[in-house]
Order: sequence, then structure tokens, then C-alpha cells
Amino acid sequence: MAPIILIGKGRVTIPLRYKVGVYQIRVGCRLSKMNFDLNKLYHLYNRGNNRQKIFFNRDNYIFFLKKIRTHLFPHCNLFAYCLMPNHFHLLIQANEKSLELDKNDKSIFSGGLRTLLSSYTRAINIQEKRT
Repeated sequence: MAPIILIGKGRVTIPLRYKVGVYQIRVGCRLSKMNFDLNKLYHLYNRGNNRQKIFFNRDNYIFFLKKIRTHLFPHCNLFAYCLMPNHFHLLIQANEKSLELDKNDKSIFSGGLRTLLSSYTRAINIQEKRT
């Protein structure tokens, strides 16, 4: 199933059949301690500090989507996403790779998510000339 693409202002509408059993996870909680269940749906979301923008131009959206493809696709199935100027939503399904642990017994998926967010943040801070 291809992801639903929503960029800019708008809302994510999840078909009713998917609303049952969707776990909401605010990115920033302790994902390394999170236990993912096979084939369960998870709603991941996060927003900028003080509701500040995290996407400043079209290239930022595309860059973030490329990071999702690189760091999350190998570890989960992406059903839908919504990228808005100051926050994002991802609807993912845990698969076998989501359950894998690294040599330190930490989730490989949470490591991919951590890399996605930290590398995007570094790139935006450089773009916006922040320290």
C-alpha cells in the first residue's frame, strides 16, 4: 500500500478500519524502552520547540521524506504521513525488523528514528544559521 501524501496545511484522516489498535507515541518519549508489537499500528508525531517551524521551504519537506526512506523504511511499514510547517505525523506498522535489537538490546527502529531526527535537526540548524 502506498503512503498517503499530505504536505502543508491540513489534517490526516485515518480510515475507520485503522483506528482500532493505533498507539500514539510522541517522538521524544523513551523509544529505546518502547516495546513494539508485530503488525500493530503506531501514530508517531512531533513538533518544533515552542511550536516553531521545522519546515521552512519545499526542499526541507523533500529532504525529510528522503530521510524517512533511508532510516525508517527498512524497519517499519509506512501507511501515511502528514508534514506541516511546525510538526509531522507518521502512521507506521511494526514489522519483523521493528522488533530487532542491536548488540546493546536497544531497538534498531528507535535508533533509525533517532538518526532521522538528529540529522534533520542538524541540517536545519545549519540552514537557519543556529548554533
